Amino acid sequence: MVLHQAGLFPIAGFPSPIVFVLYPLIPWIGVMAAGYAFGSLYQMDHERRRRWLITIGASAIFLFIVVRATNLYGDPSEWSRQKNVIFTVLSFVNTAK
Repeated sequence: MVLHQAGLFPIAGFPSPIVFVLYPLIPWIGVMAAGYAFGSLYQMDHERRRRWLITIGASAIFLFIVVRATNLYGDPSEWSRQKNVIFTVLSFVNTAK
């Protein structure tokens, strides 16, 4: 729990000192690993790097739309149709971290 979620955690049950976790460590390991992997991308020539980055970005957006449209995984609050297109789009992209 200490590595994955923010909050107050007792070290060894009650009564023991409490640890305050401001930001969990495990998500940052993923961010650092992605940065390490992207380092090799930035050693490529300009056109090849640009194609890769556009492909990765478009794939990520497409996967977000597919996963979010199903309402089966991810954010606990489901999106729904609203009174107009703008509010429907806002409902769709209104996700929690």
